[in-house]
Parts: sequence; structure tokens; C-alpha cells
Amino acid sequence: MYRHRIAVTGAILAIAVMGCGASHAKDNVAAVQPTAATAPSTTTTVAPSTTATTAPPGTTPVTQGPARHVTTTTQPPAAPEPASITVKYTPHDGGTATATLEETGETQSLADGSAVFGDLPAGTYTVHVTTVFPGDSGQVINRSRPIALQAGDHAVVTCDDNGCTGIA
Repeated sequence: MYRHRIAVTGAILAIAVMGCGASHAKDNVAAVQPTAATAPSTTTTVAPSTTATTAPPGTTPVTQGPARHVTTTTQPPAAPEPASITVKYTPHDGGTATATLEETGETQSLADGSAVFGDLPAGTYTVHVTTVFPGDSGQVINRSRPIALQAGDHAVVTCDDNGCTGIA
């Protein structure tokens, strides 16, 4: 009879321990889901603590594993990137070319076939591509249509001998 009591007490204790662990399973999960692409980023910190339960008289108290306390910190959304314009043109017949933004006056070489105008605030920009040919051939200036940019836009202006086309 004494053995039977020990076995039953051990089984009840095992069930109680499993039941206590399962009841805290929902406390161990923290999920944060932003509702839009512009939602602020979130950082979640979990700090452990220990809890003890009181046992009935004549039994050994059971100590549960760490309970979790969740702290959530919200950060503001990142500022949008500035706009940029990439100009693509490769001169032929030994010519040299430069790209100029009409509104800022900034000029860059097109010796590598492209130039990037970065860190542009929102606004409308016009690209001039000037090609100078050796000898008495003179120079050719191609002008793009005005390109309206918002923060984060990356426009590409592609030029050839007939003119320039822009894609924002």
C-alpha cells in the first residue's frame, strides 16, 4: 500500500509540473507585426525571472523555470533616402562627354559611360550631356526632358547621338 501511495504521488507531481509548464507557454512568445511598410521598427527584450509554487503539506515544493517579462521599444521610421539620377552615355569617335544638372550646375565626366548625381532633394531636374569631338567637329549638347523626383526616387537618363530619355 505504501508503494502505491508513492507511485500515485509521483504521478500527480509529474502531471502538476507538466501542467504548470504548459500554462506559461503563451507567456514565452512575443510577436510584433508591423501593419505597413512604413511602420516603425520594434525591438523586443525578454527578461527572465523565477517563480515558485506552494505545495500541499507533506510534499516537496516545485520550482518552475523562468517566467518571461516582455519589454517592447518602438523606434521612429527611418527617413527616406535622397533622390538620385544616373546618366548613361558613351561618346564615340574619340569624343569626351560630361553630364550637367541644369538646376544645380553640377558637372560630372562620362568617361566611364555613366555618372551618378546623388543626395538630391525632391524637385525637378534637367540633364545636359555635352560631347566634344576632336578636331573641327565641334560639340553636341543633348538635353533631357525635366524629371520630377521625390525622396527615394532613382531616375536613369540614357542618351545617344539623337537625344536623351529619362525614366524615373
